Amino acid sequence: MATTATKQIRIVKNGGPITSDVYMAYYSAGTAATEDWYKGDILHLSATGKLARADGAEGSGVYGTATALDNDAPWDAAHKWFIALSDHDSSAEGKSVYVPVQEITADTVFEIQLAASSTTAPTQANVLLGVDGYGAYTSTTGVWGLDVDDASNGMFVVVAKSSDYSPFIAETGVAGTAGSGSMVYAKLVGNIIL
Repeated sequence: MATTATKQIRIVKNGGPITSDVYMAYYSAGTAATEDWYKGDILHLSATGKLARADGAEGSGVYGTATALDNDAPWDAAHKWFIALSDHDSSAEGKSVYVPVQEITADTVFEIQLAASSTTAPTQANVLLGVDGYGAYTSTTGVWGLDVDDASNGMFVVVAKSSDYSPFIAETGVAGTAGSGSMVYAKLVGNIIL
């Protein structure tokens, strides 16, 4: 049974510029949930020059479905990447609008909760430092987790485990129990960042 994360990804070190009047959200039909996002979602600058959720090709994300992500679009090419700083509802806006985001650079470090797309317990024992890199597993509510069951598709590189930076917090990862995964520090794999 899969295990999703419940704690939203966050930047802990070396975040890029924060802007609210530079990048616009991707908009087509305006009613598609694939064009919406929550604060903390990972976004990418698409070929149209607009921001879209990074859990699928532009305008075709799988919001509301727990999804294993690896080297599928848009993760199969280099992009500019961002963290959403607020929720966005395209149908409420009715058009493409400027959105507040923080850029992810090659030096940006996230804190991300461990998740598992299969039956592995989301524990620190099941991730290796410096492996290039782990995939992601998103929850039905759009929370991103680092997928301990996918260490072969380059998205995230673990740079520290919570046992290193929070040694007094007990590990509680249980397979099939959403939100039980430990926290780790990770970076995006360098070759997918423009």
